[in-house]
Amino acid sequence: MSGRRRIRKRAIMAAFLVMAVSLVIGNMIRAAQVDRVASVVQTFSGVFVAKMEVQLQARFFIAELARQHWQRAGDHSDFATLSTALTRQFEDLQALNWVSREGVIELVSPMDGNHAALGLDLTRLDVPAWALRRADETDRLQITSPITLAQGGRGIAAYAPVRSDNELSGFINLAFRVDPLIESVLGEDAANTFNIAILDDSDPLFITDVDAATSRFAVVTPLNVGGRTWTISITPTATEIAKAQSNLDELVLLIGMALSISVALILNEAAENRETLERSEERFALAMKGASDGLFDIDYHSTKVFFSPRWFQMLGYAPNALPSRLSTFAELLHPDDMARVLKTPDELYRLPGDVVEEEFRLRHKDGHWVVILSRASILRRAGKVGRVVGTHVDISELRHQQSELERAAWTDDLTGLRNRRELTAALSDLSRSGLGDGRLALFHVDLDRFKAVNDANGHDAGDHVLRQTADRLSAHTFFFDIVARVGGDEFLLAKRTDAENAHVYEMATRIVEAISQPIVYGEQQLLVGASVGIAFVETDDTDKIDEATANADIALCTSKSLGRGRCVFFEPGMRAAAVRAVELASEIRDGLEGDEFKPFFQPQIDTRTREIIGFEALARWYHPKRGILSAADFVSFAERAFLLEAIDDQVFQHACRAVSDISAAGAAEATISVNVSTARLSNAKLVDKLIETSRQAGVDPDRIRIEILETTLLSERTTHITRNIFDLADAGFKLELDDFGTGHTAIASLRNFPVSRIKIDKSLISGVQGDPMLQAISSAVIDLGSKLGIEVLAEGVQTDAELAFLETLGCSQVQGFLIAPPLSMDELPAWIDKWYGQSCLLTQEA
Repeated sequence: MSGRRRIRKRAIMAAFLVMAVSLVIGNMIRAAQVDRVASVVQTFSGVFVAKMEVQLQARFFIAELARQHWQRAGDHSDFATLSTALTRQFEDLQALNWVSREGVIELVSPMDGNHAALGLDLTRLDVPAWALRRADETDRLQITSPITLAQGGRGIAAYAPVRSDNELSGFINLAFRVDPLIESVLGEDAANTFNIAILDDSDPLFITDVDAATSRFAVVTPLNVGGRTWTISITPTATEIAKAQSNLDELVLLIGMALSISVALILNEAAENRETLERSEERFALAMKGASDGLFDIDYHSTKVFFSPRWFQMLGYAPNALPSRLSTFAELLHPDDMARVLKTPDELYRLPGDVVEEEFRLRHKDGHWVVILSRASILRRAGKVGRVVGTHVDISELRHQQSELERAAWTDDLTGLRNRRELTAALSDLSRSGLGDGRLALFHVDLDRFKAVNDANGHDAGDHVLRQTADRLSAHTFFFDIVARVGGDEFLLAKRTDAENAHVYEMATRIVEAISQPIVYGEQQLLVGASVGIAFVETDDTDKIDEATANADIALCTSKSLGRGRCVFFEPGMRAAAVRAVELASEIRDGLEGDEFKPFFQPQIDTRTREIIGFEALARWYHPKRGILSAADFVSFAERAFLLEAIDDQVFQHACRAVSDISAAGAAEATISVNVSTARLSNAKLVDKLIETSRQAGVDPDRIRIEILETTLLSERTTHITRNIFDLADAGFKLELDDFGTGHTAIASLRNFPVSRIKIDKSLISGVQGDPMLQAISSAVIDLGSKLGIEVLAEGVQTDAELAFLETLGCSQVQGFLIAPPLSMDELPAWIDKWYGQSCLLTQEA
């Protein structure tokens, strides 16, 4: 019995021992599995955060580029061009906006899809208002917490302050959607492997599925971005945890007896599994599915170095094609980066923090340099650096994109020349390099007839002309130091020279000659010319560059005013006229805002019936200081400032509103004639605008006559103009040809277009009764109109003798000071009463 008890006792002890060993080994296996999952999550978290930071910085780089430029330029007149160039590479970027110093969004790009943001006052919105204040206070880019974008959807906004002379002038505003950005960083494979939650404070920014069962594996990392801190939490999915686990621990418990025989083997395998999980590529496989990042592990105790297969592939090598040692990394490192990147263990130990981030270049197998972003964790043990583990991310494409953004910011996309943004810096560099005994000649070139070529042949033809012009200027025999495109059809050239003015003038004329040569476009030959303004930088003082550039522009304006193909040197007296032009342009803008442009009305009558048949609307400016100004006092300035169309719109609105008042005053059938310029007639939206304006005024289009110049129907006619002429007639507007007889309109033009009336120019009426040649021309025009069924009106009639002669020719429709001068709307009712109350047809009283 005692022997049996001893055996039983030993069996029980053995059983307990086997079970205890089984439990210990099972726990070791579970620990290895947990370590495997935790290691995978930790590694992926480091990779994801690094990628996220890089992508955000790439987008903030856009704001910094724009900020640097507009701080240097002092204005944002080129907003549309620059913003388009900067934003085209990022699909998640919703908009790049200009925000005024008062917090109002004034400019938006792209406009499509972003109309709702235009005019938005951000100071009335708590979150953007805080970010604006913070950006202004810190003078750094500041992002918002998650917001609902004015364009729709969730996202974040970033604001970068722009200053001029240390004064806030506004903000660059980036608005982008967060989901597309984060999903692009995450990748499809990783999205199926990990759950991600990104919080801004407690405000959710991006959250995938949340699984409480996997929260124990969560890796939480703070990311400081744009003045805020995001908390990024990454956990594995339950599915991936299941994949990472095995049934080995359960098997151990079931075959405990067998385990007792092979304890040593199990222990040895578990230890090897743990070391493999810590040392091998397998621990990263889950995190790195489909990723383009290389992993490295440097053990300073054992001197072992591990580079993942993807690390080798990233550099063009087969896995393990190079020795896995630290010297391999050093041999591939760019020489200029060695001193900064290579560090001894002691140097690494003294570095602050546990994570080190560096950017450097490694040589690819084919010889080119790969730009690497390295993020490494330093593991310190017993006062020394034990290991360095981390990731290498290939950011070559990102840096290339940034380089392209910089190039786009400083280079003209169409021609490849410097643009206006780069010009100032290039001129400063050229001046600082020394002028010696010479000077810097600036040639501001503007193409003649470019608009006509562009309108007649289309924008592709216009672009071809600009590219060909750029090529000719760049290849010019004078070899200019700088060639830049500074506007739509404007170029600026610079050359250091010690030549006299006569030789500089010859350079300018040679520029005109080169540009004036025919440009082949398909089967056509396109012809443009050029006008040139010339100014000089006489000293190395870079402050004089802006002044000289402005002087060349002033000289160009003078050149254009003298006619085509002229070359003009700047003279000090031109500046006063240019300053006055700028001041007047500013006053015109103020006048438009104050609704100061209104029509005066010159009556048109039929001498046979004594009826008032119409009025010509003539633009007048009710200037607050200078009184009522005629068109001759402001039209040329408005045209140069691109404000003439706005004036025409305002005058047309008032003319339409006047129709009902004129009818009420007694001229119920009178039409209103309104001038439309050739340039405006080229506008594809003109017809819709005129129809809408007349509709809002409650005026039937047949009460409005659209006056177009005779030359419009011949030398300046384009596809847009032809279409607009017919569309206006179809809409009910009456078309009349102004200044007829001064050009060379073909009779076919009258037959082929819906012209309802022609107006004989006053130059053919003045003194007609005593000039046989004028009589012959006038008679021919009147006879032509009669045979074609087109009404004829003589304008500029000033004497009874002129009127009497016109009546003998059969022309009864007249306009001129003999009838009445142009009258304000307030004067019209009294004049109409007086006209119809007269006992004789014509008097000088009117």
